[in-house]
Amino acid sequence: MYPLFETVCINNGLLMHGKWHELRFENAYRIYYGKNPAYRLFDEIEIPEACKEGIFKLRISYNEFSKITEFEKYSIRDIFTLKLVEDNQINYNLKLTDRTQLNRLFSKKGDCDDILIVKNGWVTDSLYCNIVFSDGTGWFTPSAPLLKGTARARLIAEGSISEKSITVDDILSYRHFKLINAMRDFDRIEAVKMEHIK
Repeated sequence: MYPLFETVCINNGLLMHGKWHELRFENAYRIYYGKNPAYRLFDEIEIPEACKEGIFKLRISYNEFSKITEFEKYSIRDIFTLKLVEDNQINYNLKLTDRTQLNRLFSKKGDCDDILIVKNGWVTDSLYCNIVFSDGTGWFTPSAPLLKGTARARLIAEGSISEKSITVDDILSYRHFKLINAMRDFDRIEAVKMEHIK
């Protein structure tokens, strides 16, 4: 049983932004197991020759003492429409293998591509991504996400995006949004008009 996991982008054989994944792994391990990690996230991981050209997703599932890895060819999924769904009890502060709560909400997406989860009036995340909003002057991400993604943390540290408290009513003041995660590079993702949030 591997209750936690990390998803890492492999770009032409290069492991992308490993530092940020290692930091989240260490933090999640301490929270879940109550002690420092017994190993490092990327120890003994070798990228197969077949994964050294193009974009691949590396999934590292782990428990207290061990981990397993899976490599998968990745192609980005277009996400243009979001359905607002509310759940005031949902908790997903660690990257858990058990995504039952999230999948239950995703089943409510209707004819939209994805969901945008609202908790106690605050905008959080989509199914697999953090969200960023543009008002024409900059990009802002909700300060109360369900899960603090590695791309989100890196972009905040770089100054590319800023944290902001964002309610459902606040989103009317923005013009565009993007969905980001380790596999969806901020600079390559197309900005989508706010009218596509329903």
